[in-house]
Amino acid sequence: MPNLAKTLPFSLDRKSRTTLTDQLVDGLRRAIEEGYYRPGDVLPTWKNLSETLGVSLRIPRDALRRLSQEGVVLARRRLGSVVLRATEKRRWKGTVLYVCYDCEWHSYYRSVMFSSFRQILARNGYVAIPFDIRLTKYGAPDLSASSSILDFKIDFAVVMCHHARVLNWFSRFGIPFLAYGGMACRRVPNLVGVPDVWDVRQAKEDFLAHCRRARIRRVLQISFCAGPSVDMLPAFRRAGIEAEGWLVPPVKGICRQEGIREAVRRAVAKRFADARSLPDLVFFTDDFVAAGGLLALAQCGVRVPEDVRVVTLANEGDLPVSMCSLTCILSSPVERGVLMARRVLAALSSTRLPAGADSVPKISYRIGESFPDK
Repeated sequence: MPNLAKTLPFSLDRKSRTTLTDQLVDGLRRAIEEGYYRPGDVLPTWKNLSETLGVSLRIPRDALRRLSQEGVVLARRRLGSVVLRATEKRRWKGTVLYVCYDCEWHSYYRSVMFSSFRQILARNGYVAIPFDIRLTKYGAPDLSASSSILDFKIDFAVVMCHHARVLNWFSRFGIPFLAYGGMACRRVPNLVGVPDVWDVRQAKEDFLAHCRRARIRRVLQISFCAGPSVDMLPAFRRAGIEAEGWLVPPVKGICRQEGIREAVRRAVAKRFADARSLPDLVFFTDDFVAAGGLLALAQCGVRVPEDVRVVTLANEGDLPVSMCSLTCILSSPVERGVLMARRVLAALSSTRLPAGADSVPKISYRIGESFPDK
């Protein structure tokens, strides 16, 4: 086997803001376009690329899969990824931009949601391109590198950023787009719609009914930010349940997700060092918050659910580690990506969505061992 390190016409930059997968896709695509790999050539295998570039198998696997979806290569069993001729390549109908904040604490949800979003669009003939916008230290969007997206012919965009400056930027360049999240400015040109992010009403009702059945009297809700996506304090208090809310800001100087975990771990460990002050139930409004809180409870010798019941907001497929299965208010990033893609396709074709296709992604309440239904 030849040494591929000497034959690959590109390398990966680990300091770049662009993900390693995106860099590998761009490098292979450019090598094909420039004739380094010719039609009929077989690209290096997952294992070859993984060993040569010093990355996990997941990165070349995802990169080659994306090139296959784009019609650049053809995956053949026992042969590998074969470069297609120009006449064999898929003719794409257009390009859709997916814009999101560059936030490491949303990496799992964002990557899973975008994967399902990309697959649905590819099946319908559209290329989806991710584009991250960094936040300054003051929390404002940095648009200094945004003009690079104009190198592509963008037919449509999905904007996951809620800042008015981002929306106005897209309006200025005449790109039609859908915007998700709490909008600072909803009426701008070329804004096709602002769909609801999710429907959490039924999950909250199920959670509250479960608390009533279990005769919960005292609840502690722990968040890392003001106005969490699922705030149960008003509902608890209306139901006559004594509810206390904690706002625990992240520890500074480390990555945000680790800062959230560590801040909550310290706060919960301090509070629950005295086992006599335990509430009936602890509700974590974020999975990173739950990760720190569960660790602190274990360190303090507090048993779940014998001493305290636990409920957390979580994403399907990425639950916090626990000694028992967790009762969750559970969202599905896969479902959200699929529904988002359907809305985009409907907007591109100027048609109405099929019945039920425009429903808001549901968040469900799933009972586990941390708060059993007994």
